[in-house]
Amino acid sequence: MKSYEVQIWEIAKRADRKARPWRVRWAVSGQRFEDMFRTKALAHSFRAELVQAANAGEPFDPATGRPVSEARTKNPTTWYAHSRAYVEMKWPRAAAKTRRSIVEALTSITVTLTRPTKRGRPTNALLREALYLYGLNPRRWSDEIPTEHAAALAWLETASVPVVELDSPAMVRRVLDSLCVRLDGKPAAASTVQRKRATFYNVLGYAVELELIASNPVDRVQWTAPEVAQSIDRRVVANPAQVATLLEAVKSLGKRADKVTAFFGCLYYAGMRPSEAADLRREDCDLAGRCADCGADFDDLAAVKPSRSCEHEKIEYRWGRLVLAGTSPRAGSHWTDDGGSHERRGLKHRGRAETRTVPIPPGSSSCCARTSRITGSARTVGSSGACTVGRCRSRSTTGGGSSPARRR
Repeated sequence: MKSYEVQIWEIAKRADRKARPWRVRWAVSGQRFEDMFRTKALAHSFRAELVQAANAGEPFDPATGRPVSEARTKNPTTWYAHSRAYVEMKWPRAAAKTRRSIVEALTSITVTLTRPTKRGRPTNALLREALYLYGLNPRRWSDEIPTEHAAALAWLETASVPVVELDSPAMVRRVLDSLCVRLDGKPAAASTVQRKRATFYNVLGYAVELELIASNPVDRVQWTAPEVAQSIDRRVVANPAQVATLLEAVKSLGKRADKVTAFFGCLYYAGMRPSEAADLRREDCDLAGRCADCGADFDDLAAVKPSRSCEHEKIEYRWGRLVLAGTSPRAGSHWTDDGGSHERRGLKHRGRAETRTVPIPPGSSSCCARTSRITGSARTVGSSGACTVGRCRSRSTTGGGSSPARRR
């Protein structure tokens, strides 16, 4: 609670006090405060500070009687402690991949915001690993931490800079500049820089909300993030002939070929996200066609079975339709609530119960229908794996593993 109702009286000397006779009296919201000083000059200096804060329109704390800015400067909250509080606040409502993204960004920032002169500093690699695996992951705060990681986190608790020091533009610029460089010294991707800057800005915004600092210092720094490309370079996009060749080459995978072909076919022909293809189910597919041998029409090619008169081996596929209802992104077992590697959620940027209908050409229809007949389960493409049986685990399409050494 803050108050602007401040009244300050003139300095008075108490005859019954010998050690500290000079008294300064003031009131905040009707509650009176006083402080005693050894000399009149010290009393004048203190009163002048109170008057200056009141004239500047600064709020006072009714509990302590002091200006709010004075309370902030004495706040011992470190950046590491505040980062843990921010992650704990965001964790219950954040998606698993969002949790991982926040921790990745805070790991880089927290290592930067340490005192370089503090003795016993662990290596940066060990600090990043300890933060990423234990220090900033609420799911693992109750786990037994390995000795070297525990020692690194203990060092961070004392070496992390106080949040109030981030009111300095120089400190903020130091952090922003560090986000532009990868661990190997090369420039970081523009999208990575913008994502981590957004996390840094939001964490500082939470510090403002908690009244640890007066305003977000990023707004006072003349710093521009690298531009993220808004268009796609057509030279690096596979054309239909190249895609057909790639999908044909996948047949060498044997039993896994149909699953992997269906997965990547959906990405290319239907424009689906990997997480959408991983969650595609049989009941989401509307696949139609006809038998070239007997001329029979089928509304659901996934359920076609041989008859006495025809094996239905030659199918002419038609345009189909997929009704996307959910996603299954892979974030890693450290970030999901149930400890699984995937988290089933609704469609991205849509309401929880919303769906998205996607038309698919005959080529993609054949992949989905063939996979459905092979798996014989409710899941059509979601059971496919990138070179593995099980859910898709391709690092290039689903976000990859969670080794701290790969973090920017």
